Amino acid sequence: MKNFNELFEEAKELSDRRLKAFDILKEKFTIEILPEFAKVLNACDYETAFFNANNKVFSEDMFEFEDHETDTIDFCFGITKDGEIFSARHEYDGYRYKWELLDNGLESIRNVGVIELVNLVRSRTEKYNLKLFNDAVKAEKLAN
Repeated sequence: MKNFNELFEEAKELSDRRLKAFDILKEKFTIEILPEFAKVLNACDYETAFFNANNKVFSEDMFEFEDHETDTIDFCFGITKDGEIFSARHEYDGYRYKWELLDNGLESIRNVGVIELVNLVRSRTEKYNLKLFNDAVKAEKLAN
């Protein structure tokens, strides 16, 4: 069994490793992933992609959307075709969701939020790639 000093030393080492990994992932998201995702939005002719996260992505206050049907709370954000990321708000007005961009949040991405952020962008990119493929197939068929 490890003594407290060993446990605390191990915790410090793991914490340092964790912070280094988060810093690398945040940098990769900012420099590589975000600009490339903006290109995908442009290719799809979308102005903004909106997301609901299960965890708080930004350290600043984020709008919390409470889904009364599922009893869950989502944290909302959007990414524009210019490669900017914002916290967002969305509300249901009876027949559709209305979105509104709030503050730019790139500098305040939380460590634990960046993992979900990257996974959501990856999933959305896969979805948009399928849309681009289907659009290309349809256009090719119509052109022939």
